[in-house]
Amino acid sequence: MVKKQQNPTTTARLPLTQDGIALHNLGRVISDRPAYHTDSVIYPIGYKISRVFNGMNYICRILDNGQLPLFEIYKEASPNVRFMGSTADDVHSELLQAIDTNNSIIMPDGDRFFGLKNKNILDLLNQQANAKKLTKFNKVKKYENFFFDDNDNARFMSSVPDHLF
Repeated sequence: MVKKQQNPTTTARLPLTQDGIALHNLGRVISDRPAYHTDSVIYPIGYKISRVFNGMNYICRILDNGQLPLFEIYKEASPNVRFMGSTADDVHSELLQAIDTNNSIIMPDGDRFFGLKNKNILDLLNQQANAKKLTKFNKVKKYENFFFDDNDNARFMSSVPDHLF
């Protein structure tokens, strides 16, 4: 039996699982370093999820690397092989290149792969006290620029299918 842990930054009991993403640690919002958020995404230190991709279980983490966050992806079965970089897109791109044997063109979307565009994760991050202090993040803009698909994942309004209007 897996014992659920409570994350000290939220009242949610972890891990939370939804749409193939298991949230193990929400991390903590850092408000005094601008690189740890954008106008629509927050990169909390200590954040950790697991997810299945291409038939394998992967771990995604965001670590404290000073002024820039450090993003990390590794296969749960091979923790010694890690993809690391200063953006989620960089490490997602490395992962895609490593598993793509056909040299196909796949556009990385690191924020989505890390689960950072998931509505429930965004809402939990917004509940942290430091989220109110973020200089670029705009909670209102987040909801104006996103819609939520059937899997409750946030998508940019520019990608809304025509049939939804």
